[in-house]
Amino acid sequence: MDKNNNENTPPFIHNLLKLLAGIDTGLFDIDFSFLEVLNKYQLSGRYPDYTYALQKQTTKEYTEKSINYIKQISECLRKKI
Repeated sequence: MDKNNNENTPPFIHNLLKLLAGIDTGLFDIDFSFLEVLNKYQLSGRYPDYTYALQKQTTKEYTEKSINYIKQISECLRKKI
């Protein structure tokens, strides 16, 4: 497979758990639970009414913790490439 992934295009979905299904990611159950929470934020783009509820729970502290966790997961996944 070439570096541009021309031969193996991933599905056009935004569900992080479905994108990682069947892949040896090296992630733990707690990581998948966190990714499931992140999936909620994709919904806000399609369901504007849902955005208000997300904004209320998304504090600066929550966001900073989430970004740091996302970086950890990203690093773990990059090592598998």
